Amino acid sequence: MRCLQAGKPTRITQRNSLRNLRHALPVTLLMAMGVVPAFGQTPVQPQLRYGTPTGTKEAAHVGDPVAQFRLGVMYDTGKGVPQDKTEAFKWYLAAANQGIAEAQNNLASMYATGQSVEEDLEEAARWYRKAADRYLAPAQYNLGQLYATGSGVPLDVPEAGKWFRRAALQGHVNAAYKLAMLYATGGGLPWDPAEAAKWYRKAAELGHAGAQNELGVAFTLGRGVEKDADEALQWYRRSAFQEYGKAQFNLGLMYATGQGVSQNVDRAAFWYRRAALAGEPTAQVALGALYVEGSGVPVDHVEAYHWFLIAEAGGYEPARALLAILAEHMTIEQMDRARALVVARK
Repeated sequence: MRCLQAGKPTRITQRNSLRNLRHALPVTLLMAMGVVPAFGQTPVQPQLRYGTPTGTKEAAHVGDPVAQFRLGVMYDTGKGVPQDKTEAFKWYLAAANQGIAEAQNNLASMYATGQSVEEDLEEAARWYRKAADRYLAPAQYNLGQLYATGSGVPLDVPEAGKWFRRAALQGHVNAAYKLAMLYATGGGLPWDPAEAAKWYRKAAELGHAGAQNELGVAFTLGRGVEKDADEALQWYRRSAFQEYGKAQFNLGLMYATGQGVSQNVDRAAFWYRRAALAGEPTAQVALGALYVEGSGVPVDHVEAYHWFLIAEAGGYEPARALLAILAEHMTIEQMDRARALVVARK
């Protein structure tokens, strides 16, 4: 099973806070913003301006929850005020206690990572859930991550899938990708290649390089979709141009074998090299093999040996056997030069 990485919690910043605040939030919050006045209450006074740090501070100190959240973001990022994580925590907590979902999410992330407060994953889960229940997609994703890894909550992959789905339906790209992975591997959810391809496509269309590569693989193998080399090529290209190593290798492989494109060993070498430089061990071995054969590149055993060494150092077991075979056709001086190339790349 492909492991789910906990990753860095999704944090909400001031740049997208207003858009997110006005999306799928309860009426009470819109009242607090002055967008929908509450019955018998006066909307936020216009002199409490958010346009300046001073105006934001003034509004925060008189209890405006949106200003408190914005002030927390300012201290968190150091924009408009000196960066101060302790102050950020203070203002996120104030806004979170007034029901601001974005503040609840960011407060949870501080608990999850131990910023200005002792790390407490259970407390992080509690605040993520509050924000997730208010339909905040980043919080739904973050809560899903906790269930997927058993951090602060019991390990529960179906529960993780539920939260990933809710976030994905709101357009959260990483949630769509993680949901697709669960269906692709059958790890905690029923194995369903078609459902995996559906969510990979959603994430791919939102620009996720890993999803674009996986969708390309699905079209290559006919996994959950009809085999289509042309579609595979297009998705590999999109991912490869985002410098995603696995897609660069897959694109090189298509050029090397002539799948969906005219065979072109020069282009294969080009993409293998890009992937190899990105740290993809399969590409490092493939590029080394081209140097052994002289396909698309000159025959160069030193260059080949150095790429095999890099792949082996990265834990790619097949490289060890290739090193042993190639060593029989090299001098000690050539192998030393190859090792020097490896050191020079570090």
